[in-house]
Amino acid sequence: MPESPYKRLTPDQFRDCLKAAGWTVESLAARWEITTRRCFQIVADTNRNRYYDDALAALPIRTCPYTLLDDMT
Repeated sequence: MPESPYKRLTPDQFRDCLKAAGWTVESLAARWEITTRRCFQIVADTNRNRYYDDALAALPIRTCPYTLLDDMT
């Protein structure tokens, strides 16, 4: 399989993007319906699948009241 021209986000970049969108690892875990521990593993993984970076980029900005955890049912 050829080398992809797309680079993965570093763990620090992933966390920075998460924070910039108003999310925490805990709220992301709830949104993705995975354990907090697994979410921390994904964030820290330097060899994570690129679809996690894509999913991060597609998260709604949490300043919208409809994306807050209290409103999710």
